[in-house]
Amino acid sequence: MNNRAAVERIRLMVDESKFAERLVAGIDRDPKGLKTNTEMVRLLLIGLLLGIEECKTGTITGAYVALTKRMDIRDQVRLGIKIGPGPKDFIKRDRLYYAADLVCKGLAYGKSVEFDLTVDERDRRHDVLLEACHALLDYTAEATEVDDTEIAIDATSIWGWAKGKYLPKPSLEEINDQTDELFRAALIELAGGQGAVDDLEGSVITDDPTKLGDLDPDSAWCGASAKNGGMKRFYGKYAHALVAVPRGKIKYDPNTRAPIVRRIEVTRATDDVVKVTLRLIDHLGLNVKTILVDRHYSYKKFVDWQRALMQRGIRQVFDLRSDDHKVLRHPDATYIDGFAHCPATPVEYFHMPRPGVFATKDEHKVFQKRMEKREVHSHFIINQMDADGNMKLRCPAREYKVACPLFPPSMAVAAKKGLTIINTDLLELEPGQEPPRCCIQDSFRITLPEEVAKLNQLDYWGSLAWYIIYGLRSYVEGVFGNMKNPRTENLQRSAIQKNGLVWAQLVVTLMSASYNVRMIRSRHDRMEFDPIHHPLLAPDEESVTHYSFSPEEEALAFAALVNQA
Repeated sequence: MNNRAAVERIRLMVDESKFAERLVAGIDRDPKGLKTNTEMVRLLLIGLLLGIEECKTGTITGAYVALTKRMDIRDQVRLGIKIGPGPKDFIKRDRLYYAADLVCKGLAYGKSVEFDLTVDERDRRHDVLLEACHALLDYTAEATEVDDTEIAIDATSIWGWAKGKYLPKPSLEEINDQTDELFRAALIELAGGQGAVDDLEGSVITDDPTKLGDLDPDSAWCGASAKNGGMKRFYGKYAHALVAVPRGKIKYDPNTRAPIVRRIEVTRATDDVVKVTLRLIDHLGLNVKTILVDRHYSYKKFVDWQRALMQRGIRQVFDLRSDDHKVLRHPDATYIDGFAHCPATPVEYFHMPRPGVFATKDEHKVFQKRMEKREVHSHFIINQMDADGNMKLRCPAREYKVACPLFPPSMAVAAKKGLTIINTDLLELEPGQEPPRCCIQDSFRITLPEEVAKLNQLDYWGSLAWYIIYGLRSYVEGVFGNMKNPRTENLQRSAIQKNGLVWAQLVVTLMSASYNVRMIRSRHDRMEFDPIHHPLLAPDEESVTHYSFSPEEEALAFAALVNQA
């Protein structure tokens, strides 16, 4: 049974964030013209949080069990769950289902209502839902130290709810909307009735409409990265999360901050990831300076993604895909992996892909050593790239990173400093031809080509500094791993039991809030901090007693508690 401290903690999460009030305020009236019952929505949210923590499920049935079977009678009376002296005198389960339907229908903004609402009304409902969810996550963050300057973002797949095991074949639109070639090829196989289906969790693909049942209109076919480095297909939605990443690893530094979810949004699988990410960043505020993303963002056009980040004062950190390793030869620079290099950079440094998913630490260390040798050929950055792709650079020889005959002072110290000597023959100059301006000017300005600018980062890709900060992305991957663990929040296919974006957003947000509190409390216990400064840190009861009453005893207890109230 839930101890009373846990119940009070969850009540505070819902009440102090005004979660129910914010949702209901955006609904106005229910379908019968009556004012929406805020109290029943409040109990639904409390029950869902209790069900997630106690029963490892985000279903309405789990919420009802948590409210009526896993709670002290004193809290049941106080919260209005027990409404009479009899052993079965509780609020009806149907009331929770009705409250869920009111919220889902009152705030619906997805495909199920896209022809019934104006664009402004759809956006208003969307904003109401997100503001309520953000308020809950913000309240959990108040219980610990939070630094939003470095944020990692990732998306996880959520299978769409459907009655029965049959799912539709991928449509041509879904296939064409997929930018990843591997995912697109897999969906084409699925549409053609080919390819393995062991990644589909027992689903049967059909084009027979009579077998499709109650499909979620906001779900679609898409792909997700598998743990083995490959891909898997799923029918559902994406949950995009912004996670505040600590600067160190917990196993090395117990003082490290807890990695918590700052923002999360559930979207259709085919929604533009750039718009979603920028929306979440804007909701979070102005503190974000660095965002760690996955390889998918290297596809995004500079003007749509990188420039939008830089206009907000944010720089990204990401890995390169195999098809990002392109070399562009220009008079003043050879562009490799998003950085400008000396035009005489040896060809052996042009294509240097990073070790794969299953590479060892030693293989990564060898790779870093190779990147150190290439990095000395990169132009020294005086002014970082701006939102228009402009940079101010200096020849690496003039920074004494290398030695070059075209800059004699560097040659004078080459042996003493062990500098690599540039082979100027690689410039391929004609007799009498002037060297590039990068070789004869103290500094120079360039505008990076679009395909280079979108790959530019603060830290040189593949360097030790890049490895250190990019490694923090493991925190956001760990968040989803934690939330999907059956022993914790248990975010599984069966957890999202109602169609539409609204319900999925609510359940995933509640699971994120539950995860946040669990991580924050774990860290504070580890640090042996005084829990007094925030109620979410109050210690649990050391012993929890399950009160078993006879009908007569329960009636007497109920009467006594009502009189006390």
